[in-house]
Amino acid sequence: EEVGEKFKGGKISSRSTLVVEGAGVEIEDLELDGALVIKAGPGVMLSVKGLKVQNEGWAFTDDPDAPEEEIRIRGYRVTKGETMEIVVTEPGSYTVDSTGAVQKA
Repeated sequence: EEVGEKFKGGKISSRSTLVVEGAGVEIEDLELDGALVIKAGPGVMLSVKGLKVQNEGWAFTDDPDAPEEEIRIRGYRVTKGETMEIVVTEPGSYTVDSTGAVQKA
């Protein structure tokens, strides 16, 4: 799916990282300044509304001469700092509030 179909409004700062896995995720009015990972398993409908995230986030450092082939190909190294993670694996409908709390709908 296209990002625009999952993301409906909000603000994501230029230093932020957003990872969304799962077909049933909808994000509305997200304010992100840092790193957020959302994972929804098969059969999960996850509605994220008004979530505000501010944390250290991830750093991307140029490293074209790295010994690891995958880093050389990519050209940079990712250092994962503080990250908010929301993971739901049990099928059903859920909501995520402004603090990141997950509740069954």
